[in-house]
Amino acid sequence: MLRPDWCGPLPPQAAPVIQSRADVDLNPLDPVGDRLGMLAYI
Repeated sequence: MLRPDWCGPLPPQAAPVIQSRADVDLNPLDPVGDRLGMLAYI
């Protein structure tokens, strides 16, 4: 199990903000329909 050395306060709890996107996948996964498949990659 990985246990990083953390120093200082925890970062604020906030949703990530997507600044920009780049399209390269001709058949992108659907984040709702392919949820379990995507979780398998993590």
